[in-house]
Amino acid sequence: MACGVSNHVWEFQDLLAQMNRRERRRRKRERKRIEAQLKKAISEQGRQPPEKQYFSKTISAAKLFWGVIAAIIALLGGWAILKPIVHVDPYIHLNPSSPFSERFKLSNDGSFAIYDVHYDCILADARTTHGSRVDHMVIVGGDRGAIEAGQSISIDCPLDSILSINDHYISAEIAFDIQFRPTWYFWPKMKEFLFSGQLDSQGNVQWVISFK
Repeated sequence: MACGVSNHVWEFQDLLAQMNRRERRRRKRERKRIEAQLKKAISEQGRQPPEKQYFSKTISAAKLFWGVIAAIIALLGGWAILKPIVHVDPYIHLNPSSPFSERFKLSNDGSFAIYDVHYDCILADARTTHGSRVDHMVIVGGDRGAIEAGQSISIDCPLDSILSINDHYISAEIAFDIQFRPTWYFWPKMKEFLFSGQLDSQGNVQWVISFK
Protein backbone atom coordinates (compact mmCIF):
# COMPACT_ATOMS: atom_id res chain seq x y z
CA MET A 1 0.00 0.00 0.00
CA ALA A 2 2.77 2.49 0.95
CA CYS A 3 4.66 1.56 -2.20
CA GLY A 4 1.62 2.36 -4.35
CA VAL A 5 1.18 5.77 -2.73
CA SER A 6 4.87 6.54 -3.22
CA ASN A 7 4.63 5.69 -6.90
CA HIS A 8 1.70 8.07 -7.32
CA VAL A 9 3.64 10.83 -5.59
CA TRP A 10 6.58 10.39 -7.92
CA GLU A 11 4.34 10.35 -10.93
CA PHE A 12 2.68 13.57 -9.78
CA GLN A 13 6.04 15.26 -9.18
CA ASP A 14 7.25 14.11 -12.58
CA LEU A 15 4.11 15.57 -14.15
CA LEU A 16 4.69 18.90 -12.39
CA ALA A 17 8.29 18.98 -13.59
CA GLN A 18 7.18 18.37 -17.18
CA MET A 19 4.59 21.15 -16.92
CA ASN A 20 7.21 23.55 -15.55
CA ARG A 21 9.58 22.74 -18.39
CA ARG A 22 6.84 23.32 -20.98
CA GLU A 23 5.90 26.62 -19.32
CA ARG A 24 9.51 27.80 -19.34
CA ARG A 25 9.87 26.85 -23.03
CA ARG A 26 6.61 28.70 -23.83
CA ARG A 27 7.77 31.84 -22.01
CA LYS A 28 11.13 31.68 -23.77
CA ARG A 29 9.44 31.42 -27.18
CA GLU A 30 7.12 34.34 -26.30
CA ARG A 31 10.07 36.50 -25.21
CA LYS A 32 11.93 35.76 -28.42
CA ARG A 33 8.84 36.61 -30.46
CA ILE A 34 8.45 39.98 -28.73
CA GLU A 35 12.15 40.77 -29.13
CA ALA A 36 11.92 39.95 -32.84
CA GLN A 37 8.94 42.27 -33.23
CA LEU A 38 10.77 45.12 -31.47
CA LYS A 39 13.87 44.65 -33.64
CA LYS A 40 11.68 44.70 -36.75
CA ALA A 41 9.92 47.89 -35.67
CA ILE A 42 13.25 49.61 -34.89
CA SER A 43 14.65 48.49 -38.22
CA GLU A 44 11.63 49.79 -40.14
CA GLN A 45 11.82 53.11 -38.31
CA GLY A 46 15.49 53.43 -39.24
CA ARG A 47 14.60 52.85 -42.89
CA GLN A 48 12.07 55.74 -42.86
CA PRO A 49 12.58 57.96 -45.95
CA PRO A 50 14.43 61.24 -45.26
CA GLU A 51 11.57 63.29 -46.68
CA LYS A 52 9.14 61.65 -44.25
CA GLN A 53 11.45 62.38 -41.32
CA TYR A 54 11.78 66.00 -42.48
CA PHE A 55 7.97 66.27 -42.77
CA SER A 56 7.57 64.96 -39.20
CA LYS A 57 10.08 67.49 -37.89
CA THR A 58 8.32 70.26 -39.83
CA ILE A 59 4.98 69.33 -38.27
CA SER A 60 6.53 69.36 -34.78
CA ALA A 61 8.10 72.77 -35.38
CA ALA A 62 4.79 74.11 -36.70
CA LYS A 63 2.96 72.81 -33.63
CA LEU A 64 5.51 74.48 -31.36
CA PHE A 65 5.26 77.76 -33.29
CA TRP A 66 1.46 77.89 -33.16
CA GLY A 67 1.52 76.86 -29.51
CA VAL A 68 3.74 79.86 -28.72
CA ILE A 69 1.49 82.14 -30.80
CA ALA A 70 -1.59 80.88 -28.93
CA ALA A 71 0.10 81.52 -25.56
CA ILE A 72 1.03 85.08 -26.62
CA ILE A 73 -2.54 85.76 -27.80
CA ALA A 74 -3.90 84.47 -24.49
CA LEU A 75 -1.55 86.75 -22.54
CA LEU A 76 -2.45 89.76 -24.67
CA GLY A 77 -6.15 88.99 -24.26
CA GLY A 78 -5.74 88.80 -20.49
CA TRP A 79 -3.85 92.09 -20.44
CA ALA A 80 -6.52 93.76 -22.60
CA ILE A 81 -9.13 92.76 -20.02
CA LEU A 82 -7.09 93.79 -16.96
CA LYS A 83 -5.57 96.96 -18.44
CA PRO A 84 -6.90 100.10 -16.71
CA ILE A 85 -8.38 102.68 -19.08
CA VAL A 86 -8.80 106.19 -17.66
CA HIS A 87 -9.78 109.33 -19.57
CA VAL A 88 -10.23 113.02 -18.75
CA ASP A 89 -12.48 115.12 -21.01
CA PRO A 90 -14.01 118.62 -20.76
CA TYR A 91 -17.79 118.39 -20.71
CA ILE A 92 -19.45 121.58 -19.36
CA HIS A 93 -18.47 125.27 -19.42
CA LEU A 94 -20.11 127.28 -16.64
CA ASN A 95 -18.73 130.68 -17.68
CA PRO A 96 -17.83 131.09 -21.38
CA SER A 97 -15.40 133.97 -20.66
CA SER A 98 -13.36 131.94 -18.15
CA PRO A 99 -11.78 128.61 -19.18
CA PHE A 100 -11.27 127.77 -15.49
CA SER A 101 -15.00 127.40 -14.95
CA GLU A 102 -14.83 124.23 -17.04
CA ARG A 103 -15.90 120.95 -15.48
CA PHE A 104 -13.96 117.91 -16.63
CA LYS A 105 -15.06 114.30 -16.54
CA LEU A 106 -12.68 111.68 -15.13
CA SER A 107 -13.90 108.38 -16.57
CA ASN A 108 -13.03 104.78 -15.77
CA ASP A 109 -13.48 103.05 -19.12
CA GLY A 110 -11.80 99.80 -18.09
CA SER A 111 -13.38 96.48 -17.15
CA PHE A 112 -12.67 96.76 -13.41
CA ALA A 113 -12.92 99.40 -10.69
CA ILE A 114 -10.05 101.72 -9.80
CA TYR A 115 -9.27 102.69 -6.20
CA ASP A 116 -7.53 105.40 -4.15
CA VAL A 117 -8.13 108.00 -6.84
CA HIS A 118 -6.44 111.39 -6.41
CA TYR A 119 -6.11 114.26 -8.88
CA ASP A 120 -4.28 117.59 -9.01
CA CYS A 121 -4.45 120.36 -11.58
CA ILE A 122 -1.15 121.89 -12.72
CA LEU A 123 -1.48 125.31 -14.29
CA ALA A 124 1.37 125.65 -16.77
CA ASP A 125 0.41 129.03 -18.17
CA ALA A 126 -2.56 131.42 -18.45
CA ARG A 127 -2.61 134.84 -20.12
CA THR A 128 -5.20 137.58 -20.39
CA THR A 129 -5.94 140.34 -22.86
CA HIS A 130 -4.22 143.05 -20.80
CA GLY A 131 -1.05 141.10 -20.17
CA SER A 132 -1.78 139.39 -16.87
CA ARG A 133 -0.10 136.01 -16.57
CA VAL A 134 -0.22 133.10 -14.16
CA ASP A 135 2.06 130.07 -14.51
CA HIS A 136 3.63 127.14 -12.67
CA MET A 137 0.92 126.69 -10.09
CA VAL A 138 -0.32 123.43 -8.55
CA ILE A 139 -3.98 123.46 -7.58
CA VAL A 140 -4.66 120.60 -5.20
CA GLY A 141 -7.64 118.62 -6.41
CA GLY A 142 -9.52 115.93 -4.55
CA ASP A 143 -9.81 112.26 -3.69
CA ARG A 144 -12.24 109.48 -4.40
CA GLY A 145 -12.13 106.06 -2.77
CA ALA A 146 -13.21 104.18 -5.90
CA ILE A 147 -14.64 104.64 -9.38
CA GLU A 148 -16.47 101.61 -10.68
CA ALA A 149 -16.05 100.36 -14.24
CA GLY A 150 -17.99 102.52 -16.66
CA GLN A 151 -18.47 105.32 -14.10
CA SER A 152 -17.06 108.85 -13.92
CA ILE A 153 -16.61 111.78 -11.54
CA SER A 154 -16.44 115.55 -12.07
CA ILE A 155 -13.11 117.35 -11.56
CA ASP A 156 -11.98 120.91 -12.24
CA CYS A 157 -9.10 123.37 -12.16
CA PRO A 158 -10.63 126.24 -10.14
CA LEU A 159 -8.14 129.05 -10.64
CA ASP A 160 -10.96 131.60 -10.40
CA SER A 161 -11.62 130.58 -6.79
CA ILE A 162 -7.96 131.26 -5.90
CA LEU A 163 -7.17 134.39 -7.94
CA SER A 164 -9.55 137.20 -8.87
CA ILE A 165 -8.61 138.26 -12.37
CA ASN A 166 -11.13 140.60 -13.96
CA ASP A 167 -9.88 140.12 -17.47
CA HIS A 168 -10.49 137.97 -20.53
CA TYR A 169 -8.23 134.94 -21.01
CA ILE A 170 -6.66 134.51 -24.44
CA SER A 171 -4.52 131.40 -23.82
CA ALA A 172 -3.96 128.76 -21.19
CA GLU A 173 -2.31 125.38 -20.63
CA ILE A 174 -3.09 122.97 -17.83
CA ALA A 175 -2.46 119.34 -16.91
CA PHE A 176 -4.31 116.89 -14.70
CA ASP A 177 -2.19 114.43 -12.75
CA ILE A 178 -4.33 111.40 -11.94
CA GLN A 179 -3.15 108.81 -9.43
CA PHE A 180 -5.10 105.57 -8.91
CA ARG A 181 -4.71 101.90 -8.08
CA PRO A 182 -6.26 99.46 -10.57
CA THR A 183 -7.92 96.21 -9.52
CA TRP A 184 -5.36 93.38 -9.06
CA TYR A 185 -2.57 95.94 -8.59
CA PHE A 186 -0.62 96.40 -5.35
CA TRP A 187 0.88 99.73 -6.42
CA PRO A 188 -0.59 103.00 -7.76
CA LYS A 189 -0.40 104.24 -11.33
CA MET A 190 -0.03 107.82 -12.52
CA LYS A 191 -1.41 109.33 -15.71
CA GLU A 192 -1.10 112.89 -16.99
CA PHE A 193 -3.61 114.60 -19.27
CA LEU A 194 -2.55 117.83 -20.98
CA PHE A 195 -4.99 120.46 -22.24
CA SER A 196 -4.30 123.49 -24.36
CA GLY A 197 -6.68 126.46 -24.49
CA GLN A 198 -7.59 127.56 -28.00
CA LEU A 199 -9.71 130.57 -28.96
CA ASP A 200 -13.04 129.85 -30.60
CA SER A 201 -14.88 132.09 -33.08
CA GLN A 202 -16.21 134.24 -30.22
CA GLY A 203 -12.79 134.79 -28.69
CA ASN A 204 -13.30 132.41 -25.75
CA VAL A 205 -10.77 129.81 -24.68
CA GLN A 206 -11.87 126.21 -25.27
CA TRP A 207 -9.92 123.25 -23.89
CA VAL A 208 -8.44 120.79 -26.35
CA ILE A 209 -6.50 117.74 -25.24
CA SER A 210 -2.87 117.80 -26.35
CA PHE A 211 -0.25 115.09 -26.57
CA LYS A 212 3.44 115.21 -25.75
